[in-house]
Amino acid sequence: MKELCYLPKPAEFESPKSLLMRMAHYNGFGTISNMCMYFACQPHRWTDLLGQKSLLLDIVDQQAPLIAAELRSVFYSVLSHPLTFKADNVYLPRGCCANRLSYCPECIDAAHSPIFHDLPDLKICLLHGLELITECPKCHAQERWHNALLFKCRCGFLRNAARRVVGDFMPAVADPFQSHCVVEEISMKYNTSKLCATLWEARRKADTPRCCNAPLRVIEHIEMTVASQLARYPGFIRPLHMAPWINGGSAAVAWLANRALHRLYTDKQSCPGNDCCRLATIDRRNMQRAVFGDERVDVETMLDFSLDQWVEQPSPHHYTVLPRCQIIRQANAAYCPAYAPPAENLAGLTKDEITTLLKCSLSTVERLQSQGWFIKRVATAPFRSFLPDVIEQTAPKEFAQQYILLDELRAQFGLPTYLCDHLMRAAGLKSINPFFEPKIYHRATVLVMLSHLQSHHLFPKTETRKSTEAMASTALRDIQYILSLTAALRKHPPAYTSYQAQNYIYPITDSSDIDSDALDPHFFDVNEVFNILGMPLCDGLAALGEVGMDLQKLPRANSNYSLIDIEVIRDIIGISLRISDAAKM
Repeated sequence: MKELCYLPKPAEFESPKSLLMRMAHYNGFGTISNMCMYFACQPHRWTDLLGQKSLLLDIVDQQAPLIAAELRSVFYSVLSHPLTFKADNVYLPRGCCANRLSYCPECIDAAHSPIFHDLPDLKICLLHGLELITECPKCHAQERWHNALLFKCRCGFLRNAARRVVGDFMPAVADPFQSHCVVEEISMKYNTSKLCATLWEARRKADTPRCCNAPLRVIEHIEMTVASQLARYPGFIRPLHMAPWINGGSAAVAWLANRALHRLYTDKQSCPGNDCCRLATIDRRNMQRAVFGDERVDVETMLDFSLDQWVEQPSPHHYTVLPRCQIIRQANAAYCPAYAPPAENLAGLTKDEITTLLKCSLSTVERLQSQGWFIKRVATAPFRSFLPDVIEQTAPKEFAQQYILLDELRAQFGLPTYLCDHLMRAAGLKSINPFFEPKIYHRATVLVMLSHLQSHHLFPKTETRKSTEAMASTALRDIQYILSLTAALRKHPPAYTSYQAQNYIYPITDSSDIDSDALDPHFFDVNEVFNILGMPLCDGLAALGEVGMDLQKLPRANSNYSLIDIEVIRDIIGISLRISDAAKM
């Protein structure tokens, strides 16, 4: 029976295309089409291979059902009418997974490509910030992904040798009045950035510290564009500044531009020397919205304000009696008494901005919202009536002042999630929501603990990179830090308030007062200790023997596992470090 010798394990963010190309390369087929020919499973459409019903996955299923199940979970759901793709309940836009191969030279060094490269109109790698290569730099050929080799072009050019050009997700700041495509492109980029952020959250590993900042870059670009717009056209009134954003942008982009305009705008009467009017392209649609808002404009009204012969772009040498911005200003002032614009709340934050405020992931914000923490959305105008991602800013800001998330603590301590959670338990701090995720702690209580750490010189270096290797000295120092903290808190408890001590602090007692038959936070499961230290069971038992401890004589919380005191663990850490240093020599 024909079998595959190499079955790939999905890497973080890896796309189905990349998985199949790796499978073809490391099994000696070179290309995916050659592998399909070998197994006589030519698909009707090549995109069918990217779906969870892929013929190649059926072959893997015959050899290793567990691995096949893991692979299917990262493949697409392919919907044929019309041809669309869905990954992790996220619908990708039409045009995804094009036949043309795009790759990042940095990703090729790691032998896999992320799922973001399958999105249309995404010209850069979100992981490395490099422009994607769409044709061979040597022979200028464009390749199809199912006929392409993993590491090199057919002409022999190595893909990782391609020039690494730093790209930018957003284009240069342009004038929204010069072309309606400017705002349309920003809206398209914002939608793409939200899609990237959603895919990032769905495919990232639990301890990946980075978040997708593409939406924040679009928001920053909107604010820069509005600032440039105000500086270029100082005589324009607010409705005229907002007209191209409302006419050409999505609801969210229009709201973000309005928020930036509300913060930056200062009313002026006219532009100096009529220069801004002569350089601006104010089309009829933008003019009508600036003067009349969302109301219908009849012919008589247009004639009354002498706007029936509106010129979108006059000659640079043509001077009118009044600047065009002044004409719009006077017409708007005359019409305003009959038109009351709807009120809206601009004091809001997008979910992406809340992730920056709380130093957490997007999924954490969504879980908090589902639990009822952020339920008040902003009131918007009718043309911007649906903004599910904009939340009234009072609630998240008050939350940030009162509480701290485990995500922020992890970044502050420079520890993995499981070690940071272990640290909180070792310090005796209770989560205010012990039965739900994410873990939330009172900020004031944590600050008291941190000040106590600084007094004992136990605050960790946040810039230290944690190694995932077993018995690595950095990981051992992390564990030693956690256990040293526990001992320090026993001897010198922090000055918690009575409210904190009653509700959010575990009771801390001296080790001599602990009943050996009862489970206490300062006794640790032997197996858990060995697992954290990355020690095999035989090495751990040998270390116990060196300190004079017998596993059979250790106190037990129940019949399932034995308990070990902190001082014994410190001795084990010392032995582990000695073994590690000896191995290096």
